[in-house]
Amino acid sequence: MSAPICRDPRRLHPVLRRKVMAILRDLAPRMPAGYQLRIFETLRTPARQAALVEAGASKTMKSAHLPHQLPVREEGEEEPTVRAVACACDLVWKYQGRWTWMAPMIDGEDGWAVMRRSARAHGLRLISWDMPHVELPRELW
Repeated sequence: MSAPICRDPRRLHPVLRRKVMAILRDLAPRMPAGYQLRIFETLRTPARQAALVEAGASKTMKSAHLPHQLPVREEGEEEPTVRAVACACDLVWKYQGRWTWMAPMIDGEDGWAVMRRSARAHGLRLISWDMPHVELPRELW
């Protein structure tokens, strides 16, 4: 999987971006020493998605990570403009500066459960088999 990983939050649909940043802010003060929850991936190229499907890391070529040409309005803009944005994001842990899918315990609870509960509280859609994945419900695209 040599295709580059995009971690740029500006490539997210603005509604999703606000919700993801709220999750990160909500969980930051609760993190154990050395841990951070961070954006691992935002927008994916079709080539990267195909590589993930081929490797078994994703199940579909219809991922919400793929570019969607949607009319979006950024903060301060009067009119929406059509942009290629991702409607999904993967949030992954960093421990002492290194990416890890081993979630910490947060207040005695599995970190994935805590993160996913926060995502649901912010109105995001989850996929049962993909712990890091959060996405904007399709009716908000």
